[in-house]
This record gives sequence, structure tokens and C-alpha cells, in this order.
Amino acid sequence: MGIEINSYEQARELFSKARNKDRGKPVLSFARLMAGEGETLRLIVHGAQACLIKPDNTVEFTMNINQAKSVSNTLSMGLYTLLGVHWMRVDTRRYRLLHDAKTKKLNMRSGNQYYDWIDARASGQEYFQGLIIDLTTGEVVNPRPDKTSTFDPAKRKVWLDARKKFMRHIKTLGKLGVLESIAKSKNTKHLWDYRMDWSDETTLDTFANHLKTGEYPHDLLDRIVGHVLYSSYGRVDNDFAHCIKTHVLDRYSIELRERFGVFGETPDERV
Repeated sequence: MGIEINSYEQARELFSKARNKDRGKPVLSFARLMAGEGETLRLIVHGAQACLIKPDNTVEFTMNINQAKSVSNTLSMGLYTLLGVHWMRVDTRRYRLLHDAKTKKLNMRSGNQYYDWIDARASGQEYFQGLIIDLTTGEVVNPRPDKTSTFDPAKRKVWLDARKKFMRHIKTLGKLGVLESIAKSKNTKHLWDYRMDWSDETTLDTFANHLKTGEYPHDLLDRIVGHVLYSSYGRVDNDFAHCIKTHVLDRYSIELRERFGVFGETPDERV
């Protein structure tokens, strides 16, 4: 099957065939074209806006990293067929995008060609909210260096010290039985109620500020314990330190390090 959308005009033509413009036009089996502001079209994947297709033949990805993670399997299998863009997972919550026009191909003895995935994973643009790709040329309009390619050693030390201090505090509370006591107060039949919304920038900002100040109020600990119970399906086995490290510090490490300025700038400083 060929690429469904390789230009704005093609997307507009598909959308014009929608029986109900308010409900949009289904595209393949997982996406739907919807009207956006002005002439812009919205691409909805599993009910969430993934990107905008604009009249200048560009596509702008609008998902934050948590939203991207929730649909990454679908995008890795179907985004190429839909937009000609390869979506590749390279690490936990890290993805690279590369347009077909920029993907290196190797020749087989039979005369057929295949993608050089090693080169693609190395040369693709690391995903970030606001990434724009030109559908005509395949160029990334607003490229950025990888988040982890450069870092500020002084700010990295501040981050590591804050992380170590927090984990020492968590281990102490674990030995005293405080975290276990909080866990016992939770209703394990309704773990979803304790899920922290890390896709909300305020959640990350608040937690990062507590790490910076070294103050961990009971309300914060209560929410973190509840979130860990949700993330581990209630199977913590009293090893809260390991679970908090895995489900919070490690899982959201890049976003937290950004808020410490480890990569040279904080999210608020980016244009």
C-alpha cells in the first residue's frame, strides 16, 4: 500500500470526502482527519491529536512525550504508510523520526532495496513537541540536537545530588514503615484513582521544585505512593524505594533533568 498523504492538497481532498465534517474522515484503521483552525487539518490517532497538516505542506507534531508514548506502537507501525514518516523507538520514552525521502536505502543482489535501519536510527530527528517536517522535501524545518548530546556538568551535579537526597529520604521512610502505612490506606480495587497525570506539565514542575528544595510534604509522598501502586498493579512487596526509582525517577528522568537545566536549557527557555 502506498503512502496515503504526501501533501496538504491530498489531505484536503481526503477530508472533503468525509460524510460528516464534524466527525472527520477515517484514514486507514487508526487515524481520522479533522478540521483545525483556518485551513489546517488535524490528524487524530486513537482519539488524541497527533499532528497538524498545514497548507504549506508541513506536518507539525503536537503530542507531548507522554501522549506520544501512549500511541507509539501504532505510529511505529502505521505512520510511514500514512505520512511517509518513519517513527522509531530508540530508548525509553525517546523516539526518532525520519521521512522516507531522507531514509538511506541499500541494494540487494536481487536488485531490490531495503532500508538501512542502523543509519535511520542514528540520523533521525529525536522527537519533541512542535517538531515540523516538510512533506515535500522530507526536511525537518526546526531541527534540534538530541537532548542528551550535550549537558551542563554543574547542573548535572545539582540534579544527581537532588536525586540522591530524595532517594535517601525514601529509603529512610521505607525502613520506618511510613510508606507501607500510606499504601495500606489505599483502596487497591481502585488503583486508577491514584494515578498521577505526568502528561500535565504542572505535575512535573511541582515534583522538580520539591527535588530542588529538598522538601517532600506528606501530600506529595501520598500521591507518589498511590501512583507507584497503580504503576505496579499493587505488587510493590514493600520495596517502595526500587518502585519509586523505576516508575518515577527513571521513567521521567529526561523531563526532570530538563527542569534542572541539565541539557543546557529548561523547557520554559525554549522558543
